[in-house]
Amino acid sequence: MTARHSHHLAGCRPEPLGSYLKALGVLRLVGEQADSTATGYWRADGFVLSSVLDDQELASFLLSEYRPTPVLSPWNSSSGFGPEGKDGLQIIETSDDQRLAIYRSSIAIARAELERVRAAGWPVEVKNWTKEQKRELVMACRSRLPDEALPWLDAAVVLGAGDGVSYPPLLGTGGNLGRLELSQNFSQHVVKALGVASATARGKKGARAGDSARWLEEALYALGRTSLPRGSSPGQFDPGSAGGVNSAPAGEADRVLNPWDFVLLVEGAVLFAGSATRRLGAGGRGRSSAPFMADSAAEGYPSASEDEPAKGEIWLPLWDRPTTLAEIRHLLAEGRADWRGNLARSGLDMAKAAASLGVDRGVRAFSRHVLVERFGQSTIAVPAGRVTVSDRRRPDVAPIADLDRWLDRVRYADNPPASVLAARRRVDRAAFEVATGGGAGALARLLAEAAKLEAAIAVATGFREKHAITPARDLACSRWAQALLPAAAESVELRLALALASIHDVDTTRPEAFTSLRTMLRPICHGVGGRPVWAARSPVEGLGLRPVSAVLADAHARRVVDLLAARRSSPELPEQIGVPTRFDQGLIAPLHDVEALVAGTVDEEILADFLAGCMLIDWRGVGGTRARLTSSSASIEEVWSPALSVLGPFYAEHERSWGAAPLLVHVDWDRHLAAKALSPEARWPALLAAGQAGPVIAAAVRRLRIAGFDPVVRGDRVSLGVDPDRGRARRLGAALMCRLSWKSRLSLLRRSCPDPDLSNQNPKEHSHAQT
Repeated sequence: MTARHSHHLAGCRPEPLGSYLKALGVLRLVGEQADSTATGYWRADGFVLSSVLDDQELASFLLSEYRPTPVLSPWNSSSGFGPEGKDGLQIIETSDDQRLAIYRSSIAIARAELERVRAAGWPVEVKNWTKEQKRELVMACRSRLPDEALPWLDAAVVLGAGDGVSYPPLLGTGGNLGRLELSQNFSQHVVKALGVASATARGKKGARAGDSARWLEEALYALGRTSLPRGSSPGQFDPGSAGGVNSAPAGEADRVLNPWDFVLLVEGAVLFAGSATRRLGAGGRGRSSAPFMADSAAEGYPSASEDEPAKGEIWLPLWDRPTTLAEIRHLLAEGRADWRGNLARSGLDMAKAAASLGVDRGVRAFSRHVLVERFGQSTIAVPAGRVTVSDRRRPDVAPIADLDRWLDRVRYADNPPASVLAARRRVDRAAFEVATGGGAGALARLLAEAAKLEAAIAVATGFREKHAITPARDLACSRWAQALLPAAAESVELRLALALASIHDVDTTRPEAFTSLRTMLRPICHGVGGRPVWAARSPVEGLGLRPVSAVLADAHARRVVDLLAARRSSPELPEQIGVPTRFDQGLIAPLHDVEALVAGTVDEEILADFLAGCMLIDWRGVGGTRARLTSSSASIEEVWSPALSVLGPFYAEHERSWGAAPLLVHVDWDRHLAAKALSPEARWPALLAAGQAGPVIAAAVRRLRIAGFDPVVRGDRVSLGVDPDRGRARRLGAALMCRLSWKSRLSLLRRSCPDPDLSNQNPKEHSHAQT
């Protein structure tokens, strides 16, 4: 059995881009020209090549046997076929080195094609050619050049249907990166790396063998033992070696480039052969596509700038098991990153695909690079971090697909107002945070940013009407509620937001009748089928501008007005003294969270953001969800509000039938408490919204006494004075909007109306567990 050798190539790391491509170049050359069984895989500190070649044999192969790929771009004006090629193509043409035999024949064919088209009347200067002429030359070269030259051509140029020709951003515009023409520079560096001299100048020109060997050792192993040639630029592939302004402590550093680095990275880049695709859907358009290439998304990395021109992103796959060249070819040719059943088309989609089992098996992570214009019009590949591929379905990522269906209409709408554009970018940043491991907390923040985007669209009337953008919809509560529960366990604000946003009325006789907080706090109403549509204005305004407790207290007062209007318009409804304002359905709010809201220990700004976000969810199916709002013990703060103990039972759920008795200390007294139906007065919510808690508490105490109770809180009579803290009164009005369970109702009644037989003891010790 042939012994195998592992080569840890520390000089071939996933970042920068050129270093990654260099690793693929080594594997490609060894696999094609020396050892077809060679494999490679990635480690955190470099690339590992496994081959029958040992260290000496690997170096000897590259220095003495390696046959360079013919990298030719005769359709570019500075491709080396003119006077500028004297240090590259002309040396190769006049050399008798057998390693360059195919390179020489390819150059001859390309020159013959150039002479043919010029004889046909084409302009002498390539820069004066039309796109159609360049396409014709590309097609001619493709049909006449040897097979060894086609990998470069396919990677640099994509021929589409008809007269279309496009260029994958990895290799610039057909192999031209601004002032850096890749094919010309490749020929020059091949000459240096291989120590090639022309036949007429043998022994006088070309790098010394010792220099070439040291450069190769440095390129593969990054030992730092040799100085590198200066003056040449690596282009976008290694921004740190490109020199330029502020590239050194003293100001500007020299350009440094190892010839072997450039040669090997180009040899690796040809594996990324492009193809012509047509991406349909919102914003669909014809474009060239290279493997794991995506539109740019200005988020997810520290140096991101919203106004910085970007040409796209490259997501380089990283794998951690030995893989052959054939397998890598298949990955790069057929590899897909899917999001929502379609090819990922942006960097944000790529991140979501990586987090949702949307990429090929075997890929454990991606090294993300963003192609941006900096230093004038120079394009550089900025390393933007690594994104780990999830090996399981993450419940916090899947719900984003619901939101994307609405966001796509916003993303691809032209000429958005500045407010909409800024809000959309914040949504994309939040979505990227979710996809890269932010968890349920990041998902809640994403919803909050999406709500701000919807609010910006709501006031941009002309923009939304032009593009037919509706309010956000179809966010299924069955997925979103479950995904948010882990974060809700740690956040009282999120639990309250979920409980408040989920409450709604459902008229089973008219399915389109659907009333919720969203229809009260946003300029939104419900049309046919309960789908949200824009309204002229919101019944209660100020969410996000005023304290959320004041907004909710006003909503509670408005709720009473709506209920009274409905009663007057429906003679069948019986006259009642009280007006119960609780909604038909919704999540039950934990009692200790409601008490925290009354006490003022809740961050109202966070609550407002989370409430606005949670209102985007379609809560009509909340009755069928298994969502249960619970909290970790660390997040519970014990607060006892006497006012809530008196008023809460009037607004909580009332169990009409006792049913199975819960585990209570004094069942008879609890049966007595449960049997009493309590209805609030219509004026109470309006008084609380106005900051007048005293009259409300006094009236509630009278009603409790009429019902046969003797309200006592902590051994003292409830104060009937006016509470000077108007904010507390409004928080109480807001808290009473929450849906409290009938068990919470009993708990509150036991606090304010203890068992007379136990009046000399602390009633709190005998109350049942709160829910």
